[in-house]
Amino acid sequence: MASSIEEQTRNNDYNNEDADTFSMEMLNSFLPKSNFYNVGMRLRGVDQHDLARDAFQRGSETGCIPCMSLYTDCLSKGGKESMIHLRLPWLLEGAIRGHLYIIDLLVAFYKNAEPANPESLQIYWTKILNSLHVSLGMNKEERKNNRGTIGNVCYPCREEDSDDRKFQQCSGCKIYSYCGKECQLEHWNDGNHRGECKQLQILNTYHKPYAKQIHKKITRGDDPTKIIELQTLREKLGLSRPKDEYEKLLLFLGDDCDDYRPIRREYIVARDDGTVHIGSTAEVI
Repeated sequence: MASSIEEQTRNNDYNNEDADTFSMEMLNSFLPKSNFYNVGMRLRGVDQHDLARDAFQRGSETGCIPCMSLYTDCLSKGGKESMIHLRLPWLLEGAIRGHLYIIDLLVAFYKNAEPANPESLQIYWTKILNSLHVSLGMNKEERKNNRGTIGNVCYPCREEDSDDRKFQQCSGCKIYSYCGKECQLEHWNDGNHRGECKQLQILNTYHKPYAKQIHKKITRGDDPTKIIELQTLREKLGLSRPKDEYEKLLLFLGDDCDDYRPIRREYIVARDDGTVHIGSTAEVI
């Protein structure tokens, strides 16, 4: 009887704490692959990149994690600004399953967000990355220093606090600090911290306590459709919303008319309730 993925990886580089990075190919080698993955790889090998992307998308929609990593990679090739908003749901799908390479991509991807960089989400996912593999991401001291830097500065106006004047922290994320109500409201409304903060609360409640458990089940080959914590999290993040709820938004963001080009980077983080603007698939994957 074949050993589980978890058993196969105990004594190899996947769990080698001296390794600084992992290639997408190596991480994918330990995961089940759909036929769409094989089709996509063959198409990519003969430079049929658009058809390969379509195959990886189909595979992602069946829950194939290697397809998710390759599909998001395809969407980033050649500076595809018109597709940048389509990467987030699949980066999140891979990240909540504990794929180290995809988590690393997600942290970097958030730098593209407008109108503000969601640093609290970057810190969250870096911490998850570290907890799943201690050699990746910032170490505990670096995270502490980074958090301290953010906490000592009013995020909108960049004023530093002092011994005489301590700033108020956001009561939701406890990451950002503000010199006053005006700056807090500016970040909350104009900087989309409302959506960022709500999504962080969703992750802290429905992902953080179960992250290692979900990752363990995925790596040993459990059926993801039967992992209740994973499916609950997908629902809470809005990943499994019916497509008809955001189909008009997809059409709007996909239109590059001469008179108006949508600012797709404003749809990278979250809606006001913390859910994603665009889901992945309504199917249970």
